[in-house]
Amino acid sequence: MRQLRRHATFVSYRGVVQLPVRILAILAAVVAVALVATLPGSDGGGPPSQAGSTSSTDGSDAAGGPGTAESTAADVPVDVPGPLAAPRMRRVVAISVDGMRPSVIGQLGRTGTPSLHRMIDEGATTLEARTAVEQTVTLPNHTGMLTGRRIETRQGHGVDVNEDPGGTVSSNAGRRVESVYSTLARRDRSGHLYTGKEKFALFRRSWPAGIARYVHIEGSTGRLMDQARRDLVKRPRPFSFVHLAIPDVMGHAHGWGSDEYLDAVRYVDQVVGELMDTIESRPRLRDRTTVLLTSDHGGAGLGHYDNRARFNYRVAFMAWGAQVRQGADLYRINPSYRNPRESRPGYAGPQPIRNAAIGNLALDLLGVRAIPGSRIDDEQDLRVR
Repeated sequence: MRQLRRHATFVSYRGVVQLPVRILAILAAVVAVALVATLPGSDGGGPPSQAGSTSSTDGSDAAGGPGTAESTAADVPVDVPGPLAAPRMRRVVAISVDGMRPSVIGQLGRTGTPSLHRMIDEGATTLEARTAVEQTVTLPNHTGMLTGRRIETRQGHGVDVNEDPGGTVSSNAGRRVESVYSTLARRDRSGHLYTGKEKFALFRRSWPAGIARYVHIEGSTGRLMDQARRDLVKRPRPFSFVHLAIPDVMGHAHGWGSDEYLDAVRYVDQVVGELMDTIESRPRLRDRTTVLLTSDHGGAGLGHYDNRARFNYRVAFMAWGAQVRQGADLYRINPSYRNPRESRPGYAGPQPIRNAAIGNLALDLLGVRAIPGSRIDDEQDLRVR
């Protein structure tokens, strides 16, 4: 206390004059207000507020909208002027286009899918990636994407049903199963999850500490992506996972290859392009953000359940943005991976690029080690640059 009081005095050369601490505090407050008023864009009202991340079922923002829940982590403000600016961080946006078979990209051409073709031209891509061997359905393959695991066996994630099984991924597996989100949480970081299907609530229950914001919007791919783009700008996190359901919905209703299905893929291309434009137009995002895109399965007729059918197990895998080599073929720059061409390799021997590699690749781009217990790209040797 004596030392603190010594620092609260004014010293003159002709003697010591002890200025009362209360007067000194008032003077300090006046000086602080004057300094804040000189900051660019300041209104004298103090630093910008840091809105809490919300968990929402309808995409509402944190300001008291329906479906909001308590904050799980504080957001870092974006574009704060002067010395209050947030540190720049790397970001990865992983997109899963539910039910998009890669042949449709060529079928629609550059006119129908300009954004996906832009990803091919400006990024690293293959149209010969593979799903999980065991099943070509939505929930098991998405669980693989987030955990870096196959479905079955002692090393698998254990989610082998296509509806929410209740509980958590770990409780269904009978052992702890880590994910991208839990791996980030161990480093005091977190991510966002946006989905068009209710069953993805399994992931929210499984790794709540790592999912700062969960948004479920059924039946509106545009609104879902709009929310993801807004959050990327205003409440950034290192990792975002965006699930676009509409091609799968139209495939089951009207058939893969139907006009409705083709229109759904065109619309996905449009919203992916809007995300790319959002990133490209902001230097803070453009220089630090990578977009990864894959699918959980393809489809033919009205379904995708035969895991031996090429239309079902063949998917695209794309990377675009920061840290990505332009115009690269993923198999050419990753010679240790086996291009399966017409085949359906199992888990033994040289592996193809699988959709389940997206989790560990995202962590690698963020400078984070692989998901504990993962088996797919667990060495993080899949390169996009």
